[in-house]
Formats: sequence, C-alpha cells, structure tokens
Amino acid sequence: MEIRGTCFYATSRALFFFDVLNKYGYQYFIYSGASFTYPEFDQTIFSQIPRDKLIENNEGEPWQRDETNTTALIRDIEKRDRSKPFFGFLFYESTHARYSFPENAIVRKDYLEQVDYAGLSREELAPQINGLKARYDNAARGIDIQLQRVVDDLEQSGDIDTTLIIITGDHGEEFMERGRWGHNSAFNDWQVRVPMIFWMPNSLPRTITQRTSHMDVGPTILTRLGVQNPIKDYSLGIDLATPHDHRNVTVASWSDIGLINDHGKLVIPFKSTTQHHNLATDLNDNPIDGGDLATRTQDVIFQVLRDTRYYSK
Repeated sequence: MEIRGTCFYATSRALFFFDVLNKYGYQYFIYSGASFTYPEFDQTIFSQIPRDKLIENNEGEPWQRDETNTTALIRDIEKRDRSKPFFGFLFYESTHARYSFPENAIVRKDYLEQVDYAGLSREELAPQINGLKARYDNAARGIDIQLQRVVDDLEQSGDIDTTLIIITGDHGEEFMERGRWGHNSAFNDWQVRVPMIFWMPNSLPRTITQRTSHMDVGPTILTRLGVQNPIKDYSLGIDLATPHDHRNVTVASWSDIGLINDHGKLVIPFKSTTQHHNLATDLNDNPIDGGDLATRTQDVIFQVLRDTRYYSK
C-alpha cells in the first residue's frame, strides 16, 4: 500500500483500518484466488469495501489463479490514478491443499503426483506425508515467484520508495509433527507461526525476535498514516516499531481462543466442537497441567475475554 497521510485523531473508540484509508481517498485493488465469503472477509475486514472491488478468480488451477491475480494487481498499480494513494491485496490460494504449483516452481521432485486425502485416515496418510509436504514446498516457491514479480515492478517504476509491503500468511500448516495435518485443529507452532515481512521505506533493516501477532499489522500501518490515538483504542496489537517482551498474544480458530505467553499456551473453547487434544501446553507444544497454567494466567484470561468481546462488536 502507498504511504500517504497527515495527523488524524479519532474521537470514537470504533476506529477501523479502512475508516482511515477511506478518509485519505485510497484506491483499492483487492484480489483472491479463493472466495471472499469463506471465511467471511466481505463481512469482516473488507466490510467497508464495495463488493465490486473484491475480485474473485476461480478459473483454472490455484497456481494459475494466483498468477492471473498478480498480473491484474501489477496492471492496476501501473494504471492507477497517481493523484491518490492505493491499497493492494492478494490472497494466494496455491499453498492450500491440494498444494498447486507450476513446473518452474518445482524445488522438490519427491512430491505426490496424485493427492486423494479426503478419504484417508491419519494412519493411511502418515506414510505419504513427506510427499504431501513436498507439494506444499513447491507451492510456496510458486508464490515466491509471484511476489517477486510485484516487487520487481515496484522497483522498476520507482514506487518501491513510497510503498509499504507486507508479506505474511493467514495460518501455518502442520504435516503431522504433532499428529495432525493442515491447520485450524491446534495452536501448536506448526499451525500458528507464519512468516511476516515488512518493507518500510526509509527504515533500517531489523529482525524482531519478540512474540508478534497479525493484530500488529493494523497499528503498525495506522501510526505511519498519522493516527495518534492510543493503539488500545482500536486494536489488541502493537506498533512493531516497538516490540514488547513477555507479551500475551491471542490466537483463534472457528471454535476456540488461544492465549500464548511466557507460561505456555492455553486453549479457551467457546464451542463444544473443539478439536484440541490438549487444552494446555508449554511453548514447545508439550502437554502440561491445565489447571496450573490457568491459575498462573487467570487475570490475563479474564482480560483476553473482555477485550475479545469488546473488539468483536
């Protein structure tokens, strides 16, 4: 997204990311290789974006959709109204099962040629998991190629000097390291830890080793757009320019909230359909006494539940 902004202070606690971008007249170029209705992006993060600006591409193999969407975003950036800033978004589908990739993305040749996992038990899938992960690695390489196209275009046009770039994933992917495959079934590191790379013009490179969250993306951007509210007015995140030690981070799935801090990981189910085998683990995902962990983090649990209820309204 292009960085432009002046000082802005919201008098309401209901400050949202796109309220600010709309105030500054941002152009939107938003593409998905899947759907904006599952999960319900059109009703949540993109609820303020006109539906005709949410472009879905369901034609062809996932890697082909991702390539087509990347081409469209590059075209939009090149043809945009240069008197206004722009926000671009790409949701890549290739790294979701069945893990799709073109020939030029193959970095592992030991991948499964045929993937029919729907009817397989875990015991039947286990001997094939390495070949399945090889597909994932190839798919990730395919996305790297598309991301490089975007960066190259921004560099060639000179827009790289005024554009903030964020690369991250919406979830990790487990390949039975803790007995599961895929995501959304546990809060172990394989399922919840993802890369997050920020390109910030006029900033020195650095590596953040503290615990971070996707919720940090909004505050990190908004503070650079001139928003002066205390971050707690509108987000559970922080500005990544000032990362915190010993931090409490919340994660969530369809049926559970998770609390991660220095003591370990605690699952707080809010539906009876929880898939978590262990409601309490240490930071290495080994089961521990849930009662003890809950006692040590009791005040934090109550705060998380209050905050989650407040910010989800």
